[in-house]
Amino acid sequence: VRKDLTGYSFNISKASIYCLLCDFENAKNILQAIKESKLVQSFSIVSSKVKYHEAIAFFGLKNYNKSQIILSQKTEIEKDKEGWNVWIRIMRLLCSIEMLKLNMIDYDIESFRKYLERTSKQYEVRDRDKLILRVLLELDRQDYDFSETAKEVNDELEKLKSTDKKYAWNPDSPELILFHDWFEAKRLKKEYEPNFEVYRSAMRSEGMSE
Repeated sequence: VRKDLTGYSFNISKASIYCLLCDFENAKNILQAIKESKLVQSFSIVSSKVKYHEAIAFFGLKNYNKSQIILSQKTEIEKDKEGWNVWIRIMRLLCSIEMLKLNMIDYDIESFRKYLERTSKQYEVRDRDKLILRVLLELDRQDYDFSETAKEVNDELEKLKSTDKKYAWNPDSPELILFHDWFEAKRLKKEYEPNFEVYRSAMRSEGMSE
């Protein structure tokens, strides 16, 4: 059993990499091949991670409705209040924005704000996630005009793009759609394409300084 679970965990990690590389079709195929396994279904934490990654794959394939349906299912990983739960909520919001379901989204963003406020009293919420909330709040105030929002939250966006460890994207986090690159793609009305070169450069610089 342990050996089989290790194999499934490896496949989930592989699906993560495919998602980060925007190879969402391959990610979906891997996940759909393992999600019906009785062993996967019997371990709720593994099953819930498969579902989350599958939702990301559908998001990347622009099937936002399917992604949101999966993200709306209650799963074991939501018990991770400051990690997985935060990103399930953020991805639900991004799905609504992509589908232009804007009539109720101000309520959802306010609900997310209250959730982070409550959670930060008991857990250590990432500074990056707090910045993302600020951007989403401003985006709502600007009626989802990405260009106008960018002017108002330029400092926040620059921090999100940076390699400052306090705000930078963490490859070990559930953030498989890089928020700042998604925002920039929406602002420029182009396809989402994450930029990993900034992180590679930072790693090279750190290596040279040691």
